[in-house]
Amino acid sequence: MGDYVYPPWGEALGFAISLSSMLWVPGYAIYFFLSTPGTWREVLLAGITPVIKPRAEALKCAETKNIMDNTKEFSDVEQKLMERTDEVFDQLEHERQDDYNDKEVSVEEKVSPYSRG
Repeated sequence: MGDYVYPPWGEALGFAISLSSMLWVPGYAIYFFLSTPGTWREVLLAGITPVIKPRAEALKCAETKNIMDNTKEFSDVEQKLMERTDEVFDQLEHERQDDYNDKEVSVEEKVSPYSRG
């Protein structure tokens, strides 16, 4: 299976086809280093630092998402206040239970003050 010897022109053609796509990467790197002003270090950093320029559609989508997030944050304020109020009531109820455990209290006195009118 590995005994076949390709003709020299076939091997040359194979290497030429392979190198035709591979030489562009180091070729452009050499061109970039020679044509970009600055020290070698600055040019190297400029070459490996990504420059992301979003499309106009992506910017509009991000702007819409920010508007919706801000609206959501505004409506979440009420929800957070409700959750915080529930936490405070639970904490007060636990404190009252601790007070009741220290002394004898009738059932009528144990009625939650939050249920009174």
